[in-house]
Amino acid sequence: MSKVFNIDEYENSLDPWGYEINPSDAVRRQWFHTFSSSIPKSRTLDIGAGVGFISKDIETHEYVGLDISQTSTSELNTYFAKIGKKNTHKAIKGSVLDLEIMNLGTFDFIISTGVFYEHYLGKNRSNLESQLKSVSDYGTYLLTIHIADWQTLIPSLGFIELDRWQYPYREFTHELILQRRVV
Repeated sequence: MSKVFNIDEYENSLDPWGYEINPSDAVRRQWFHTFSSSIPKSRTLDIGAGVGFISKDIETHEYVGLDISQTSTSELNTYFAKIGKKNTHKAIKGSVLDLEIMNLGTFDFIISTGVFYEHYLGKNRSNLESQLKSVSDYGTYLLTIHIADWQTLIPSLGFIELDRWQYPYREFTHELILQRRVV
């Protein structure tokens, strides 16, 4: 039986989902890197970055991690400073639906890990698509990673699907969807 999610526990923990100790998450990280290795990445936006478990070590010239947790974004910024990338890599506190996201410019690679769910963002797909259009351009790649059975808001307006892959993840089925913006 699942316990009720407590946002304060999330805010105050560096690993609220147990990613570092669950073998399923090591597999998930491996598949992310396999899927993203051939994508050219100059500017990367990671929506739902957390402490960067999935993506902090990808090769990209510039990285922006977006997360609702100040604890997680502070930890990720500390990591970037430690490895000498604080001038090109940063994490900021915020949501994909915040209007300030439009001031970040455009990215050629956007990642979303476990964020595009109706129970997080509501049912209004057009708000999400509008925000994604503001930070993407023709040719931008979008890689979403999510639990397949949950109500997922997969952007469709202006993006085409290039690949989709499902694999066992904890007690769920996980899905990676690679899309590209074409308009």
